[in-house]
Amino acid sequence: MIPVKRKLLLCLITAILIFLMYYHMFLGPVLTEIDLSLRNIAAYQATVSNIQNKQKEIDDMQKRVEQVKRSLLEKREELPEDLDSFDLIHLLSAANANQLIRHSAIFLEPIICEDFLILPVRLSFSTDNLGLSKFLLALEDLENRPTISYLRIAADEITENSQNVMKKSRKIMYNLDVEMTINFYVKGKDE
Repeated sequence: MIPVKRKLLLCLITAILIFLMYYHMFLGPVLTEIDLSLRNIAAYQATVSNIQNKQKEIDDMQKRVEQVKRSLLEKREELPEDLDSFDLIHLLSAANANQLIRHSAIFLEPIICEDFLILPVRLSFSTDNLGLSKFLLALEDLENRPTISYLRIAADEITENSQNVMKKSRKIMYNLDVEMTINFYVKGKDE
């Protein structure tokens, strides 16, 4: 009986050794290769997903670019055909420029862009902080809204304080010397 148990034990150990050799020689490398392949597939899927996300971003950006182009074309169509110095003075008077103490208004050389012209006007005036605020708000409300490409402000403090009023009700005002370049836009001349 001992030899049968020994044979059985020997067969069992041999089967285990054969399985371990099979696993080590064949099954282990195959499983490692499968694991590497699965990792590569996961990396490729992540790359594809990333590419799809980037493609969506590019499509969204292209849509935004098209919207901006349409908006620019609409803005260009809204530009006046031509403005001369009289028209610019009229626009500035519509912006309450007549309430400012003007020192000068210089019409600078027009800037030619691809499909529009910029007509810059250099203004120099004096006012207080409230007058400047009103002027800037009035510029924003103009139909042909200009831009400001240069602005320099020098301020001197003026205080208003009556003899019988306490210090906390003191109002601070400023005399402002302002120099600015306002740009008006018109449609370009087709040559």
